[in-house]
Amino acid sequence: QAFPVTQNELLTSLNSGMVDGFYASPIAAAGFQWFARAPHMLDLPVAPFLGAFVVSDRAWARVPNNLKPQLIAAVESHIARLDDAARDLEAEAIRAMRGFGLQTTELTESERQAWFSEFERSLPMTVGRVFDEATYRQVQGHLAEIRR
Repeated sequence: QAFPVTQNELLTSLNSGMVDGFYASPIAAAGFQWFARAPHMLDLPVAPFLGAFVVSDRAWARVPNNLKPQLIAAVESHIARLDDAARDLEAEAIRAMRGFGLQTTELTESERQAWFSEFERSLPMTVGRVFDEATYRQVQGHLAEIRR
């Protein structure tokens, strides 16, 4: 059964047996040493690097219009480099955890589908509690557009 546990409670929850697994990026699992208490990982990429370059309306209004396209291009270039760096760091984290005993399991296609079905089934327990429902719906809308 899936239920939310805050980041600062996860290690204690793993140690006490309250939880026996978690959803996190390999970078977080390695950095917080959670994998030591749950040393099995699915080979299932489910936690992309997320981030944003955020500027207030006031600051954006002060940027000359002729420079805005250059600024956007520079940000897109940095985002691409950050994506590459995050993928490299994730691979490095997995290698390091494997060196300390992490075991990875490859899933069959039917197992992958079952995993995603279970994830969808658990959404009512997390949407609105762990993350904002309006934001979730907005992200789902963007994903649907991208996947078309």
